[in-house]
Amino acid sequence: TEFTTSDNIHTYIISQNQGSLQSEKTLTILNKTSGELVQTVQLTENEWFTKKPIYLVDVSFDGHVDIIVPHSRPASAAFFQAYIWDKEQNKYAYAPNYENIPNIAIDANNKLLLAHRTADKTTSYSMHSYSAEKSDIVVIRSIYWEPQGDSNSILFQEFAYSNDGTRQLLHQFNTSAIYTISVDKTDSQVAPYFSNHSVWNLDSDKWNNYVIPYNEFNY
Repeated sequence: TEFTTSDNIHTYIISQNQGSLQSEKTLTILNKTSGELVQTVQLTENEWFTKKPIYLVDVSFDGHVDIIVPHSRPASAAFFQAYIWDKEQNKYAYAPNYENIPNIAIDANNKLLLAHRTADKTTSYSMHSYSAEKSDIVVIRSIYWEPQGDSNSILFQEFAYSNDGTRQLLHQFNTSAIYTISVDKTDSQVAPYFSNHSVWNLDSDKWNNYVIPYNEFNY
């Protein structure tokens, strides 16, 4: 046994698979009261860049903790995997899309998962929620901006997404570039996205309220 933790319902035990690579581990979930086996999950090919191998956080906002597992950490982001509690099946189900969302933050007030990243001169912000119908995390809205050819202008785009994942362009415009990759917040088209009254409120601390905070990372 390498790690054990629990909540009010379950006990979670991480053990290394015998004769396997260090990254290959087994998660055993037991009923905390009876000790009976609830589920076994194989965790493989993960980059263990956090202090703990798993974290228990309710990212589906259903009142039951979900299992968050470190996945990868490139220069501009941290990625995690998620196993979401399925009330009907009484077990955890893997949510494939979660591991593709960078730097996930939690907005408990609006029951949303937030993400933002700047990589290859492109900045993105997005809002996500858990879909019980799809048993996965789905994107609701997103923003992208990136410099144009002369690097003095930035293309800004905002999208909304339907239930089937179809993307709809809501707004698109060009704005001045600040230090090549940053937008000019004083631009009349950009300023509303940074306003306290905006659903985006891009300067808000909510974008940095990470599901797994940086102080849990191993540097």
